[in-house]
Formats: sequence, C-alpha cells, structure tokens
Amino acid sequence: MKDESRTVTAELDTRTAENDHLISLLEEHETRLAQYEQREKAIHQMANESRRRIEDANLERDRIALKEAQYLRQIERLENSLVTEAKERKDRNDKLIEALRDKHKNLIESREDEITELKLKLSDALDQQERLRVENESSAKQLEKMVEQWRNFKEEAA
Repeated sequence: MKDESRTVTAELDTRTAENDHLISLLEEHETRLAQYEQREKAIHQMANESRRRIEDANLERDRIALKEAQYLRQIERLENSLVTEAKERKDRNDKLIEALRDKHKNLIESREDEITELKLKLSDALDQQERLRVENESSAKQLEKMVEQWRNFKEEAA
C-alpha cells in the first residue's frame, strides 16, 4: 500500500506538475491573447484615426478645389470686365480721335478757303496796284508835260 501510495503520490505529483505546466502555458496564452487584443484594438483605433484623417484631408482638398474654382471664376469675370472696359475706352478714344480729325479737317478746309479768298484779294490788289502805278506814271508824265507847257507859256509870255 505504501508502494501504491507512493506511486499514486508520484503520479499525483507528476500530474500536478503537468497541470501547473499547462496552467502556466494557458496563462501565457491568455497574456499573449490580451496583448494581441490590445494590439488589435490599437490597430483598429489607428485605422479609424487614419480614416478620419483621410476624410478630413479629402474634405479640405474639396474645399480648396471649390475655392480655387471660385477664384478662377472671379478672375475670369475680372478679366472679362477689364477687356470690356479696355474695348469701351478704345472705342471712346477712337471716337475722340475721329472727332478731332474731322474738326482739324474742317479747320484746314476753312483755312484753305480763306487762303484762296486772300489770294484772290491779293491778285485783285496787285492788279489794282499795277493799274494805279500805270495811271500814276501816266499822270506824272501828263503833269510833266503840263509843267513843261506852263514853263514854255511863261517863257513865251515874258
């Protein structure tokens, strides 16, 4: 019985050692499982945070794209406005230049008419001057003849 008791005790000790070993293995597996769960939670949390950041980045990108489109439309409107304003200013300037051309053309025509009229008057005046010069020379010759005749008459009468 002692042998049996020893065998049973030895077997019990062996089984207890095996059980202790199995328990330590189970505890080790539980620790690993807990670590894996923590890692999985951390990875899941990181994935959620990454998704949130990606969504935020996409929203920011979309907001920037909308602003860019808005700015481009505004730039286009301003460019169109500048082009229209420049065209209107050019048209106004062209009209002013054309009006000045017409005014100067009319002024030149008026001056040319005045010049033509003055040339006619000058021609008439030169003709009259020549006629008067000829008449003056004729009158001077007649006066000389009369003075000569008067002297001859005076001499004859004396």
